Amino acid sequence: MGFSPDGAILVTAGQEGKARLWDAETTVPIGPPWVHQDIIWAVAFRPGGREVLTGSADGTARLWQVPAPVEGELRRAVLWVQAMTGLELDGEGTVRWLDHPAWHERRQRLEEMGGPPMP
Repeated sequence: MGFSPDGAILVTAGQEGKARLWDAETTVPIGPPWVHQDIIWAVAFRPGGREVLTGSADGTARLWQVPAPVEGELRRAVLWVQAMTGLELDGEGTVRWLDHPAWHERRQRLEEMGGPPMP
C-alpha cells in the first residue's frame, strides 16, 4: 500500500495478484485493477505521481501509468460516459441501457455543455 506524492491517490495490492488505485478522499476505485500472475509484494509511486511500480512473486516488475484526471464538472463527465456507452448507473447501483430518446437527450445536453471533458 502507498500514497501518491500529493496524497490524493492510494495504491493497494495483495495476494490475489491485483493492484488497484483508489481516490484517497472518496475511496472510489480509479480505473481497472492491474494484474500480475502471483502475489504482489511491493507497490510504489514514482516521485512525479504519474506512474506506479509493482513487484510480484511471479518474477516480474511492472511500471503502470496512472490515468490522467478528467477536468471539468462531474455532471459533464457523467453525461459523456452515458453518451459514449448508452448506459447509465442508477441510484441503486444497477447499470441499465438508455432508450434512444434518453440517449439522444444526454448527447444534446453534453453538446450544450461544450462537449466531452478533456483529460
